[in-house]
Amino acid sequence: MFQKILNFISPQSLNDLAQVQAESEITKRQKKLEQMIQIINMNEYFQYPEKLIEDGKILMNEFSNDNIDIYIQDESILKISGFVNILIKQKSFQIVMDFSFFLNYPQQVFSICIENKSLEDKDIKLSSYYQSSLGGKWISLNHYLTESKLWLNHQNFQRVFSEAKQLLVNHFPYHKQKKQQQYFSHDQLEQKQQNSIPSNKQIENNVEIEKKEKEIVNKNIIISPIPLNAQDILGPSGLQLKEENQIQMQATKFAIQVMREHRNDIVTLKQQHQDLKLYKQQQDGILIQLIWLRQKLDLDIEFAAGQYNLLQQQINLNDKIQQKNSEEIIEFDDLSYQIIDLAAKDKALTDCYQFISKKFNKQIIDYQKLFQATKEIAGQQFELKLLMNKIYFNQQQ
Repeated sequence: MFQKILNFISPQSLNDLAQVQAESEITKRQKKLEQMIQIINMNEYFQYPEKLIEDGKILMNEFSNDNIDIYIQDESILKISGFVNILIKQKSFQIVMDFSFFLNYPQQVFSICIENKSLEDKDIKLSSYYQSSLGGKWISLNHYLTESKLWLNHQNFQRVFSEAKQLLVNHFPYHKQKKQQQYFSHDQLEQKQQNSIPSNKQIENNVEIEKKEKEIVNKNIIISPIPLNAQDILGPSGLQLKEENQIQMQATKFAIQVMREHRNDIVTLKQQHQDLKLYKQQQDGILIQLIWLRQKLDLDIEFAAGQYNLLQQQINLNDKIQQKNSEEIIEFDDLSYQIIDLAAKDKALTDCYQFISKKFNKQIIDYQKLFQATKEIAGQQFELKLLMNKIYFNQQQ
């Protein structure tokens, strides 16, 4: 009956169904990413949340499916676990990997663990390469990774993760002991189904393969990983690693307690820091304005000095003309007396300008007053000299 129903389904409908399933997987992965970002942003004790989110996205994309577990342990450790594909001789195996990120990440390297399946299933034997790590549900890989030991030199998540995957390829942790191995590869599963299903039933074949894959995932699915503590992680030197983890957990809890006690002080210091930044910006603006005013004043002084030199040259020229005219006058008539009176007024204006210039040099008056007085004096002297020239020419006639 099921085969008859499948025969009525068109290839286009199957393509649409596959597209919908792919979009659904993308949506689930996106929701997991949003969940991780929300958890990180809600915990204010992470010192470098941007770096943690960036590397968390890289890790999420490495998981083979959406069966990803994300949570905060003891308000101090971000836990992310999921299935990772391991390729061995062109065969794909899924291994559960657990990652722990601490509050001061990336100042402290993250922890990588794999599940010890030999504790739950007696038919599975753990590789002898990892025998020194026996004793807990989780096996730490950091001791075996060179990039993990050199973490402070590079702080590159991808380098550590790639070395961890290569370690699992070179030293696969699980081997069958008596019964058939539980960790089937996708290629073996697909070959087994193709042998048992006629080749002309491709649609039914795809449905059965998908069903078997779900069964494999359900057999190997795990509940949230056991919290990362000293009893769960025992490396090659188990007692030393246990003591180090205990000290690390105590230091982390003490840091959280101190940060809680000084929460108000931290907020106050942040506000003061913002106020100081604003004050510095204001002072920088005032300094820029003062520099601009200084430059403008220098230009105005230079312009005033030029105007003064021009006026001085004109005054000297007029003095020569007046002196020459006075020498040529033999008999004093009304016009001569007018010229003498005008020359006296011109000399008085010259003395007045010199007096004003001295006041400006002593900064008693400002530039604006100097400029205005100079303009008025120059105008009056020009009119006096023009009138004296007219009288002189009239006298010559």
